[in-house]
Amino acid sequence: MGGTAFLIRGMLAEHRLEPRPIKRTLMDRIVGRQRFEKPTVIDLGGGRRYMDFPAGGYQILATDFREYLSRRITDPWPATRAVLRYMNDKVMSVYLRGEQAHDRTAPEFYVQLSFSGCSGTAEISAEVASHWAEIYYREEHERLKKDYLYHLGFAPDDSKIQSSHVQFLPVGELGYARYMGENAGEADPSWEGSRQFELDAASVDAFYERGSLSLLRDLDTRFGPVMADGECRCQLCMPGFDHTELDSFRLP
Repeated sequence: MGGTAFLIRGMLAEHRLEPRPIKRTLMDRIVGRQRFEKPTVIDLGGGRRYMDFPAGGYQILATDFREYLSRRITDPWPATRAVLRYMNDKVMSVYLRGEQAHDRTAPEFYVQLSFSGCSGTAEISAEVASHWAEIYYREEHERLKKDYLYHLGFAPDDSKIQSSHVQFLPVGELGYARYMGENAGEADPSWEGSRQFELDAASVDAFYERGSLSLLRDLDTRFGPVMADGECRCQLCMPGFDHTELDSFRLP
């Protein structure tokens, strides 16, 4: 599936590590059983373990994240609308996980906000969504802890907030392009597309099929020097960026 994720690292309350009884159904009563919610534990060998916990209560973060984007982006650019459409396609998942290394007595826990790459066709849109999730948590973490996370028994360690250091450029209806840098081009010397920007494979394939890849190379000439300053031009990072020249980019 591919995709990317933003991790909120922290500690899980001890009582959340214990199996929790599930409300009994009529069938449970008939057969006289009590089922429990408990983590899936995978032994990785050498004293290492991976844990996947039931995360039903944490799904509220997906709803809260979408509401945050609606508040922060009241007039979305064409590129932003493309990513918001991607997010409407049930591409976000929320997990509660833990990992225990062979040299640690206590596991490291994290809440994982994951975004699907849609079988490799929307990897850049997934990276944009994860980048926005990072901004969301940085701006809202005190509220999220008070309203949700502490109640769920999870205490984030904000000294470990993930930093992605990525740069995106809005490219009209194509969504966002990730700036990879001057020296990150295709190894294939015959490649006609962009050598400094990476877009969703679905968009690149459409240009390739129509023999129009050279149109994407124009991004390098016109906007490579702009992005060389290290700043991200997504709508959350730079809402005042003049994107109008780029709004003309459309699928061929």
